[in-house]
Amino acid sequence: MKNNLYIIDDNVDYANMLVKQATKSGWQAYSIQEPTEFLNQPLPESGVIFLDLTMPEMDGFQVIEALAKKQCHLPLVLISGYDEEILSVAQNLASEHHLNIYTSLTKPVPMQDLLKLFNKLKEI
Repeated sequence: MKNNLYIIDDNVDYANMLVKQATKSGWQAYSIQEPTEFLNQPLPESGVIFLDLTMPEMDGFQVIEALAKKQCHLPLVLISGYDEEILSVAQNLASEHHLNIYTSLTKPVPMQDLLKLFNKLKEI
């Protein structure tokens, strides 16, 4: 299904909030707290990945490297509770690996902005 949203974030409450809002916007959303759980399966053929950059076991930079090795073509939305510099470094790394970065967001993301993003993502 085209409208699948994969949320890789160790913050259960935040991931569940994203799932809830994405579902209201017509997405089939999945919350994944362990990146290896997602990476150890064949990559989906369609959908969007929301990727938190700061996680304890495997950070977003490592996930970007793993997605590149698996030749991921899904659009990525990078999320960080830290400053823009972290997001910029992650975007550059992903670009170097020819990954498809749709946008990056700094937590907390205003709800209105999230809802607009969910609708825009349906158009890609």
